[in-house]
Amino acid sequence: MVADQLKPRLMAATRREVMLAMGLAGLLNMAMLAVAAATFAGRGAEMADLSLAWQALTPLLGPAAAALFAVALLASGVSSSVVGTLSGQVVM
Repeated sequence: MVADQLKPRLMAATRREVMLAMGLAGLLNMAMLAVAAATFAGRGAEMADLSLAWQALTPLLGPAAAALFAVALLASGVSSSVVGTLSGQVVM
């Protein structure tokens, strides 16, 4: 059980953590969209799913860019999951 005098401080810390995680997830998503838009704009490439985007990145930007794209997707998914969990804990 948490002492009543600590609850406001804990809620503020939790709020900061959730905001930081949401901000990080948003920045990662915006960065991925910006890279995809800059890379594929004007090339006539249609991306039906993420695997096609990954395959198209390799010849255009090299294998390192495709690997970074995969890592960014993984980080975005993990960040999203963490934010969902933290938000659920705050609500409960």
